[in-house]
Amino acid sequence: MAISDADKERARYHLGYMTVTVASSFAFGIPQVTEVQWMFEDAIGRVMAVSEARIVSILDKLDEIECLLFQSSKELFARRAGDLEPNLSQPDDVEREYVRWAKRLADMLGVIPYPFSQRFASQLVGAGNIAVRR
Repeated sequence: MAISDADKERARYHLGYMTVTVASSFAFGIPQVTEVQWMFEDAIGRVMAVSEARIVSILDKLDEIECLLFQSSKELFARRAGDLEPNLSQPDDVEREYVRWAKRLADMLGVIPYPFSQRFASQLVGAGNIAVRR
């Protein structure tokens, strides 16, 4: 049994990859198909049968965390019960947990989260960039 098309779409979504059939980006002002998208598509199509259940489990976890993220944007939970103090960092805490599980999915597939995804912009330090000393 191979990964279903629906689970492939969830993996694309959770790792920030595009969900279009042909997409391009720009390199030196010239449009080109993104190589990392092709790497992802190749990897998700060659998942070992013994790993499918774990990948689907991580996808379910990411769906669950995303639901918590939607909730946390509407509700702020208290840090302590006496003299209620709102936990203003809750949305950021949930977002960090989401990125943690997305990275686990990426590790299983041998790819990186899509480097141009705004979802990971503040969380993926050094994803594809090399620090250069000035």
